[in-house]
Amino acid sequence: MASLTALKNIADSYRFQLRLRGQLGPRLAYTTLYWGRYLAARYGPRRLDSSGAHCAAFAYLGRSGRSARTVTVATPQGLRLRVYLMTAFMVLKELYGERIYEDCDLDDFRVGEGQVVFDIGSQQGVFALAAARRAGAGGRVVAVEPEPRNRELLLANIALNGLSNVRVFDCAISDQEGSARLFINAENTGAHSLVGAGSGRHVVVRTITLDQLAREAGCAPQLVKIDVEGSTLAVLRGGLETIGASRPRIVLELDAPEDEATIRALLEPLGYRLRRKGNNLFASAA
Repeated sequence: MASLTALKNIADSYRFQLRLRGQLGPRLAYTTLYWGRYLAARYGPRRLDSSGAHCAAFAYLGRSGRSARTVTVATPQGLRLRVYLMTAFMVLKELYGERIYEDCDLDDFRVGEGQVVFDIGSQQGVFALAAARRAGAGGRVVAVEPEPRNRELLLANIALNGLSNVRVFDCAISDQEGSARLFINAENTGAHSLVGAGSGRHVVVRTITLDQLAREAGCAPQLVKIDVEGSTLAVLRGGLETIGASRPRIVLELDAPEDEATIRALLEPLGYRLRRKGNNLFASAA
């Protein structure tokens, strides 16, 4: 049964790559290397579980430098994006294929015309640009990305698509204003984090709260997406004023399962209902 699940995931991965346009050769090569490493780790002598095999595959491709190579692709929705190979392989499929930030029975989490969206942890702008396209000229997207190379690609993608309704903030969102070290993950281009091991390569970044972000952006969010690699609780704690006043829909990546109870304790007193889907929590005000 496990092997059948793996084969289905592999087939879905290749099908999605074929739906994209642009630089198909490098993308298929990356996909093949990834799944080859996954299968070797999962069913070879090491017999790792599925999660461990995925980590092993990403680690190998990250150490080899392949994950950080860039490609330009066109999505089925018509966006052109300059992204890392890792992003083209995984993040685009999650966002456009699996719709991980949208499908929730509690509420409709799709971005609507004229809405204001905060994208906390924007990386190369995959979510932010799709949100900006949907929000239209009457809407706004506030994209936050502290890592310099990700932010460079984010700005390039905004220009590539001619979008004028996205504002980029060069900072990290936390529970206090100041500065902090952002640890650079050499193996995973989407896993740079303020919560590091205390060693390794890092950059010093400005930190502000979600409440301060709303003040500096001059707008109140109707939808907040949070993907911050270990800092989710700090983001929420620094944004309770904005959340309580604006009552935006919130979709967040659950960094650790044990954080769910604390997140509920923060949001439920503000009138929020929460539903978990996979590794994400969806929260909407009752």
